[in-house]
Amino acid sequence: PLITFAVYFGCWHAIRHTARLVPKLPKSMALLRDRSRVVVLLSAFTPGLYAVAATLAGGGLLIVLGEGKDSYGLLWATLLIVWALTVPHMIATSRLDLKSIQTKS
Repeated sequence: PLITFAVYFGCWHAIRHTARLVPKLPKSMALLRDRSRVVVLLSAFTPGLYAVAATLAGGGLLIVLGEGKDSYGLLWATLLIVWALTVPHMIATSRLDLKSIQTKS
């Protein structure tokens, strides 16, 4: 199940979110006129790398601060952070979707 989820998340869910960000990023929209779609997706993908780095750093911090209590591995520490951010992520995504639907109407 974990592998199936990883494939779904990496190959469908994350790419869909990245594609949805393109119209909201002026740099990506400018590239859309001049370059291939792959370059445009990469330009929308790059800002998300900061969140990945922060999640890994936060997971590492949980491991260091958790010594002597419950020992976490990096996988479980980062999963804890991702799970904690799931509801705020859903709220932000739904607000963006609602705003996009209202703009089209």
